[in-house]
Amino acid sequence: MSATNNYKVTVLYRYRKCNEFLFEELEKSEIYFSDLKSLNDPMDGYRSIHFCGSKGDWSNFFKNYIWCLYENIINRVNNDCYNKKIAICTTLKHLNEINLKKFNKLSSAFASSDFITDVISSLENTMLMGTELFRIMKICHPIAIQFILENIKPETKAKLPRLEDGFLSVKERLEAINSQIILKNKAMDTFGRLACQKDNECVAGMFLDREIFNPMNIHGSPLLSIEQIKFLYIDFPQYFLKECENIIFNSFRIACFCSEYNNSAMWAHYADSHKGVCLIFGSVDNNFFIEQDKLPTYEVKYEHKLLQHNFFSLITQLNKKITAKLWKKEKSIYIFATTKNNPIIDNVLKSLTTKSPEWEYEKETRLIIQNSDNLPKRVYPFEALVGIIFGINTAISDKQKIVKIIRNKCEKHKITFSKFKFYQAYQDYTYGTVRIRECCKFNND
Repeated sequence: MSATNNYKVTVLYRYRKCNEFLFEELEKSEIYFSDLKSLNDPMDGYRSIHFCGSKGDWSNFFKNYIWCLYENIINRVNNDCYNKKIAICTTLKHLNEINLKKFNKLSSAFASSDFITDVISSLENTMLMGTELFRIMKICHPIAIQFILENIKPETKAKLPRLEDGFLSVKERLEAINSQIILKNKAMDTFGRLACQKDNECVAGMFLDREIFNPMNIHGSPLLSIEQIKFLYIDFPQYFLKECENIIFNSFRIACFCSEYNNSAMWAHYADSHKGVCLIFGSVDNNFFIEQDKLPTYEVKYEHKLLQHNFFSLITQLNKKITAKLWKKEKSIYIFATTKNNPIIDNVLKSLTTKSPEWEYEKETRLIIQNSDNLPKRVYPFEALVGIIFGINTAISDKQKIVKIIRNKCEKHKITFSKFKFYQAYQDYTYGTVRIRECCKFNND
């Protein structure tokens, strides 16, 4: 990449194994961005999410909850699918006019019901960690199930167990929820624990009764499986809250680089013990050009630090596609890649660029994209790849294949092949380090 006196060029190194995946990346000038789950360290960018919102925030939360539960029940009854992935409604574009009216009617009625209104009043401006909210949602969940049973077609309702008299009353549930809020930083209190236990025992009893005495509904259609009913009646709150976390952070993808080419540990771990290569990229003024975007580069900091994130703040600001009435509370939408001086976004960035001190040897720099379309690869301008270092043990056949790819790329982009730099890594036994020398290019290379 060329530079003038007005720009500062920073060199970034990317260690890669020699395989078909690398050859395709070189041919297409692509960089692979990993999702957070694929990173080596499960603690990498560890996110701690809490929930602290206004009455409006919690109203939107329960509207989302009841609609997701409704869709999961209808889909499972109609299709008998068994998939624990819950699609949080971040947009309403997939709903036709009839279903949109149904969503507005159903969700508004649930959020404005006496029980949920009282719950929202108790939750307003109270900070709850995910485990604390999970306990509360477990107590609320049978009310949501009952609400849906009262608002679905008889033939659909016939495939589902009805809630028996053994469940807690509304008054008991509110008392259990308030006790959880008071004791939110402690283990579940006796009342709350017994409340969930009583619910679970009632559901378990329903399973047994339904299987033994009524294996077919009144229309002769098979019932949902025990696994399906258990998911909908017991496990749903857990998966819903997990998806709340996923929707915030799973749209992010990361590409990792290093600030040095002679890092023996990096050659060993990421370049197949010197049988791979090290790609050399140039960034201008700490920015890297990907497709039409100018992405900033971020140096990773190595420290033991757990950052907190408020779900309700993040959901309205992280992703411009998350703008449906379901979550949106402001007209302004912050776009991740171009946002500056936003403390909420800055806090997310710190999470995505912080690793524990044990990884400091990597001397890592990152590119971060917010990938709403879930595509893992992005195209870079060929000029950004300024050189390739062959490892000490890189096979001759791999070198020849890479040289051929680069030669073809240079011809395609009308770049003189001799200006592209190839290097060979070697062991300097005098100083005990890895060094490189530039490879000579002959006319018949």
